[in-house]
Amino acid sequence: MQVRIVYHDKVQNITGKQVEMLNLDESATVASLLSRLGATHPESLGLLSSFQLCRGGQAITTDAFLSDGDIIDVSLSETALA
Repeated sequence: MQVRIVYHDKVQNITGKQVEMLNLDESATVASLLSRLGATHPESLGLLSSFQLCRGGQAITTDAFLSDGDIIDVSLSETALA
């Protein structure tokens, strides 16, 4: 399946991208997406736990399953910015 990742604010600076398309396994969860992001962007490893991920404007948990065509917004949580 293919998922579109939209990076916001400081995450754009970390990844060097605004948007990225990722191919994931059909059974991918948010946790597996985070793992993939860490592998793709090793400079983000220290902040992965501070990433806030949303789908359709709603925060999603690490155990949520992803679907083909999902658009995932990635930003840093407020505590990471403090």
